[in-house]
Amino acid sequence: MKKTKKLLLTVFLTLCFVLCFGAFAACDGNDDPFDPDNAVTYTVTVNKDSAPVSDVTVAIHKGSSRLISEKTDANGKATFELVPDSYTVKLSTLPVHYEVSANANLSLTKDSHDLTVSLTMMSGYTVKLVDTNGDPYYAADVTVAGCEIGGSCKSASMLGTDGIAILPYTIYPLGEYHVKIVGLPDGMGYDRDAEDYYTGAGADSNLTATRTELTITIRPE
Repeated sequence: MKKTKKLLLTVFLTLCFVLCFGAFAACDGNDDPFDPDNAVTYTVTVNKDSAPVSDVTVAIHKGSSRLISEKTDANGKATFELVPDSYTVKLSTLPVHYEVSANANLSLTKDSHDLTVSLTMMSGYTVKLVDTNGDPYYAADVTVAGCEIGGSCKSASMLGTDGIAILPYTIYPLGEYHVKIVGLPDGMGYDRDAEDYYTGAGADSNLTATRTELTITIRPE
């Protein structure tokens, strides 16, 4: 009789252990966001002016951790196999002159697996470079910076193939700035002073709160 009671007690305790362990495992869940048995396809599409944008880097974040990144293809799409959850999207390597709107939705959720992000043209000071014929001037790796009066230069903007550089208002609040061009090919220059600030328009050579566009002629020196 005692042996039977002991055996029953052993079986009872074993069952309790198995049930409790199973419940614990179920509550603990699977923290692997790439678990192939539970993953679904998430798709991020990037466009501008209603056209797809390729080669934009799309990074998927969970909290403060960057999980994975892919570049958009010719259709402006980047796809990821992830366990259904909430994720944040961050974009980089954007086309020149374009940015992600401050109020853009950049979230993926358990129920929403498809996200479209429309890039917007930057708002800011516009500096146009032209050649001596008045046609747009472009050379690789040329940048344009605005420099505070009596202060330092802010982050430079890359020159686009259209000969335009935009100094965004997010970096350049309305005010007055000298303009400096960096990276021109050897033998090319523009009207400038000893500090390389543009002087070609005389008293109107600086960007101001009311003078938000400048056109600068690039010529052989």
